[in-house]
Amino acid sequence: MVVRRETRAQRQAFQDRIAGVHAEDRPRLMKEHRDFLNGTRVEHANFTSARPQSTSIPDPRRPPMGNDAAYLLANKQHAADTRRAVAGKTVAGSGKKRLV
Repeated sequence: MVVRRETRAQRQAFQDRIAGVHAEDRPRLMKEHRDFLNGTRVEHANFTSARPQSTSIPDPRRPPMGNDAAYLLANKQHAADTRRAVAGKTVAGSGKKRLV
């Protein structure tokens, strides 16, 4: 049999198509594709029996926060709390303290 050549566009199209397939079916499809290109297989890879890839991939966990970042965040929250406390003690918008 004659060895088939694959263009870049055909290779990219196959890669895009195999990206949507379940991880356990990928080696079989890659082998079928390789065999088709080598001429040992008459038909191309059979995607009809392949399971689709699960769409709900969990988000990767964020890295732990360092000491500097934790300090800056706590300082920012403390400053906001202080501003809210001062604003609660003043007459709205005037900047003057309330007479209690």
